[in-house]
Amino acid sequence: NMAAECRFLVTTLGWWDGIVMEYVPYSLLNVTNVLVTQKVSFGAGQRLKILGDVLGALSFMHGTLRRVHRDVKAENILAAVTRCAECRATGLMCGECGLACKLTDLADSALIPAGEGSHPAAELVGTVPYCSPEIDAGLAFSFGADMWAAGILALELAVRQLPTRDAVPGRTEHLA
Repeated sequence: NMAAECRFLVTTLGWWDGIVMEYVPYSLLNVTNVLVTQKVSFGAGQRLKILGDVLGALSFMHGTLRRVHRDVKAENILAAVTRCAECRATGLMCGECGLACKLTDLADSALIPAGEGSHPAAELVGTVPYCSPEIDAGLAFSFGADMWAAGILALELAVRQLPTRDAVPGRTEHLA
């Protein structure tokens, strides 16, 4: 189990008519949508915590496992929310509530063999606009592909939207 040693990765517990994972109640996309409907943004501390948790997961994947995730995005980040006192009373969520995030969906991750700097071009995996230019172009890729996606996530958290297609010329519409 790749994730068992890292608190920033969702742990796979086994199989029973499908994958069985540890319970983490929300995806980051769900949390974002709740905040948008409440006309609330993530607080600066929450954004730093989310990115710190994601970078912690990527550090473990890259340094220990030598794997590139290839699909870092809000839907693949699960979040446990600890509501502040005011939100516990109202059942809402605000920019001050606590978050603990874990990266999930490691099925399409790719191994970078020891002594090699990149993975040869392979089938296109990822989600536009998070997908790095080298993966999008079908070229060899390395750990920087995940850092690109983390940068897009940081932008999404800061401005509450993803970059438009015009902002990244030459991008494809869909990847596997």
